[in-house]
Amino acid sequence: MPSSVRAGRRLRASRLDLFKRASCALLESHRYSAQQVFQRLVEEGFAGSLTTVMTTCARSGRRATRHSLSFAPGECAQLDWGEYGSIAVGSTRRRLSFFVMVLCHSRLMYVEFSPWRRPWSISWPATNMPSPPSMAVPRA
Repeated sequence: MPSSVRAGRRLRASRLDLFKRASCALLESHRYSAQQVFQRLVEEGFAGSLTTVMTTCARSGRRATRHSLSFAPGECAQLDWGEYGSIAVGSTRRRLSFFVMVLCHSRLMYVEFSPWRRPWSISWPATNMPSPPSMAVPRA
């Protein structure tokens, strides 16, 4: 069976067929979105629709762009507060809060639980970390 005939019907040529080489070159050279590829092809004389280009880009198997970030030791940390259940404090119950700090370079995680969600209610993480102190000290 010829490749142009499937399930009893003939496949028609796409308007994008004339521009496939240009669109593939754009996708390989840069991480363009379908909208950006469409704009470039229109500049070259493409008369098709954005949907046609979007379908072709989706079929090309491109993955979403991921930017890789890198940090020097001690340069960056991510901090956050969270809550997990409750605990008895005297005759009342309080939410159990926790402080989390993750060093971006080593992905070392520090967690401290506290019944209060205040910065002064936690110990300084650098004094409690089981790693070398140089990892938790910001660079000068």
